[in-house]
Amino acid sequence: MKNIKKVIIVLVSVILLLVVASYFLPGHAVVVRSAKISAPVELVYAQVSDFNNWNKWSPWYEKDPSIKQIITGNAGMGKHLMKWESQKDDVGHGSVEFDKVIENKSIDATLTFDDMGMSSIMMYRFEPTPSGSNVVWSDSATLGYNPMMRWMGLFMDKFMGPDFEAGLKNLKEVSEKK
Repeated sequence: MKNIKKVIIVLVSVILLLVVASYFLPGHAVVVRSAKISAPVELVYAQVSDFNNWNKWSPWYEKDPSIKQIITGNAGMGKHLMKWESQKDDVGHGSVEFDKVIENKSIDATLTFDDMGMSSIMMYRFEPTPSGSNVVWSDSATLGYNPMMRWMGLFMDKFMGPDFEAGLKNLKEVSEKK
């Protein structure tokens, strides 16, 4: 009986330590990737600003080609919305809605993962260069006070970074073919 009591005390202590430690972790997680693309900004922007084009370059379509989506609103405008559903755990269910769009310059959007009850701000920045374009894709999430989200925030770059890299590589290939 004494051993069981000791085990319970140790487990409760570890859990409390992890919860308390989580409040010292960052309250935000940011993922940023960029790519140089040998195509005009207008062409690259056109791929990103219309959800109907995302199946050509988005890394999530590679993971699940049978993804179900609903697209509403006008391409390149605020309130352009895509909702998706996937049976694959690494794609899940959610939505992306454009909040602020500046043609050929930037797109700010709200990214929501229904499965996780989490949303974040996703941004694309487009900059002309002498050889084409530079595109920056970023995501910024406020993690709140949920200890699990704070711990997950430490790994957001590891989870999302490879997807951003794959998406930018695909966007480069699609844009440079045009």
